[in-house]
Amino acid sequence: MGVVLAVVLGLLLCRRRLRLGRIVIASSLCALLLLSTPWMANLLMRNIEIYGPIRSNIVRGAQAIVVLGAGTSHEAPELGGLYAIGRNGLARVRYAAYLHRQSGLPILAAGGAPQGGRSEAETIREVFEEDFHVAVRWLETNSRNTVENAKYSSEILGKSGISTIVLVTDAIHMPRAKLLFEKNGIVVLPAPTGFATSSSEFDTFLILPSASALAQSTYAITEWLALSYVRIH
Repeated sequence: MGVVLAVVLGLLLCRRRLRLGRIVIASSLCALLLLSTPWMANLLMRNIEIYGPIRSNIVRGAQAIVVLGAGTSHEAPELGGLYAIGRNGLARVRYAAYLHRQSGLPILAAGGAPQGGRSEAETIREVFEEDFHVAVRWLETNSRNTVENAKYSSEILGKSGISTIVLVTDAIHMPRAKLLFEKNGIVVLPAPTGFATSSSEFDTFLILPSASALAQSTYAITEWLALSYVRIH
């Protein structure tokens, strides 16, 4: 979006300062091309996916597992219902179920309904119970974003005397989510999933632009900006 706005700015500048406008447009298009390459997306992702897979002996030191929602789909006719979790959400649930079977820790599912209707947490619980045969002890259903995920989940956990959790979310989302829970007095053992970075070995395809690489670059930049904001505040 920022690149598009820069191009528009360049076009406006061309009306009065042609040379400067062309420089802005060319720079913006070059940035767009660079951000669309898997090489740049991988570089941005690698610098924010700082937590690796959690070890089983560390999991046993926690009191609960918290899995964050990743959005729901309101159109899932193939499942015979109106709600379903997406690929990222399913990966989180699957990993949380795996950790639960290893540790026996109770699970809190977090996620409200920003657009109305059924909460993410309720949909997550349904997947846990029907597809993985794992019970969910707590539901956090009021949040609209990660800030509120952390705030409301911490309040629920505090009432049960829980101060140390295993947090399950995407690897790229983990630094921000972890910091937000810690700001609410929770000790976080990060258990990331959905790693997006690939091998560091060079491949010709890494410099070929693609829509998926641009989406990853955008996600990484968004997380960097959001994490910086959280650190400041």
